[in-house]
Amino acid sequence: MTTNRKYTIFISSTYLDLVDERQEIVRACLEMGHIPIGMEMFSAANETQWDVIRRTIDTSDYYVLILAERYGSTVEAEGGIGYTEKEYDYAVSKGVPVLGFVLDNSAEWAGTKREGVEANISRLRAFKDKVRSRMASHWKNKDDLQGKFAIAIGKAFGQYPRPGWVPSTQVASPEMANELARLSTENDRLRKELERIGDPAAELAKQDQAIEEIAQIKARFKGGASTLLDVFRGIAPYLMTAEKMEYAASFAAEGLVYEMEAIANDARGLAALGLLTTAERFPHDPLLDRYSLSPFGRSIFERWEREALRKTKLVNETLAATKPGA
Repeated sequence: MTTNRKYTIFISSTYLDLVDERQEIVRACLEMGHIPIGMEMFSAANETQWDVIRRTIDTSDYYVLILAERYGSTVEAEGGIGYTEKEYDYAVSKGVPVLGFVLDNSAEWAGTKREGVEANISRLRAFKDKVRSRMASHWKNKDDLQGKFAIAIGKAFGQYPRPGWVPSTQVASPEMANELARLSTENDRLRKELERIGDPAAELAKQDQAIEEIAQIKARFKGGASTLLDVFRGIAPYLMTAEKMEYAASFAAEGLVYEMEAIANDARGLAALGLLTTAERFPHDPLLDRYSLSPFGRSIFERWEREALRKTKLVNETLAATKPGA
């Protein structure tokens, strides 16, 4: 009897700059009947992030790396190595077949998705050289990436056979097959219920990653904010009070003046990373484009507000408890 073997495929990359590309790889895996695994699919747990990643790579059949123009978050305690490179090195050390996909130098790529930390630019260059020294392909856009992935993974199945997973109906008793079918149905029900109510832990992890990303990107203007995180903290309160505002108006409200072109560049950067959304465009003069907070950006700002309120309440309760006669 021929078995319909399925493989687990770990997808590794920096995140916010490659959301669309990751989705293409996930879609390709599912269309081929295999199981894509990415860290955005996991909830936070009572263990370190690296423990989760390491254990997941250990149980994966294949490891796929997508590299573009960001090096990503680093582990300063380990010499500044990036989490993505650390994952790659670990997969290689464990003998998991690795497929690397590196953005072609001739590809068009948004400046807001390029590495802005000077030290990480050289790290990214060295990382790319390391990946190219093994099995690697170059890609120019998400469609090109999807096609090359499908070809490469098909070849890997033949060249580097792995255990994979076999449907239970081909190896289990009828009783076990029925129980697994029941559990699968229950799992699907619970998954849909979780999607309906949301996963707070996963959302917080996604917010933390976004905050860490924009904290490493330099702001274009010279008005006191050094990173896009500073920019976002400065404009979010104003964008919360109106359906849409000119980006520059949020700074003007504080009586501050910055270079208009630099402001527009920062706005486009935050929009590209999903924290702002374009509310109104002016093709004849992009400097007048209007932006509002995206639902994701609003959720981050509202989280900061809740945390500030909790801190204020705690301070007030502490002061009240220390008053004479309290």
